[in-house]
Amino acid sequence: MKLEDFNYYLPKELIAQLPSERRDESHLMVLNRKEGTIQHKRFFELPEHLRAGDVLVLNDTKVIPARLFGKKKTGGLVEILLIQSLTSSISHEGRWKGERESQTWTCLISPARGIKKGSEITFEHKLKATIIEKGYDGEWLIELYADIGVDKVIELVGNMPLPPYIKRGHGAKGKGHLPQGKKISELDRERYQTIFAK
Repeated sequence: MKLEDFNYYLPKELIAQLPSERRDESHLMVLNRKEGTIQHKRFFELPEHLRAGDVLVLNDTKVIPARLFGKKKTGGLVEILLIQSLTSSISHEGRWKGERESQTWTCLISPARGIKKGSEITFEHKLKATIIEKGYDGEWLIELYADIGVDKVIELVGNMPLPPYIKRGHGAKGKGHLPQGKKISELDRERYQTIFAK
């Protein structure tokens, strides 16, 4: 088997840029292993394909709004994609005056040009990041600081981490079948989250 065996042409116009307005209208691909056939159905038809003894696995993973858009001290815009939280602590001293919560995260930074150990990035709601070090495979180690809980601020300022084939700008407005004037980012929080999330 070769890696190129998995390559296929997918026209851009066939890539949905918005999730289905109704979750049960989402596409469902049904593979019949015995017959080797594939059927294209809708999610509401799932019960028709379940048989006694089947195992149904529910994904209860909660997706956090892990895309943060901030500014470097130079004024340049930067995007941080949070990957994994490593530690959390509350500080009563140090260079930040007053009580602050901090969390250490691994993340991706784009663009990473000019970013180095000690660089600072600021976000809305007084969230700040300090670069601790560059890791492996393009990952960075950062420390996030906030006056209120870091998790609360991430919920306020973060955006859902959409797949790279979803092409739309930060803060985009809804069009077409979306509610008038509603931000797409608000809908993403609802529609890209599994209903089983904990």
